[in-house]
Amino acid sequence: IRHAADIVKALTMGASAVLIGRPFCYAYAAGGQRGIEVYMKQLLSELNVQMALSGNRTVDDLKKGEIYRI
Repeated sequence: IRHAADIVKALTMGASAVLIGRPFCYAYAAGGQRGIEVYMKQLLSELNVQMALSGNRTVDDLKKGEIYRI
């Protein structure tokens, strides 16, 4: 997972959880704990935008099959 859109896609495709890998490590390497805090705040704000764009209020509102390939 690199972006909040990836989180929304994974959850609507049936994932019960997502992992943040490389970006988390980069944030830690660049700024230590503060870097991780900044990254997580950015990811959460991006997730809020994605949720609003998808018409859902919470992550629990996401339904499997809501996103599909055209």
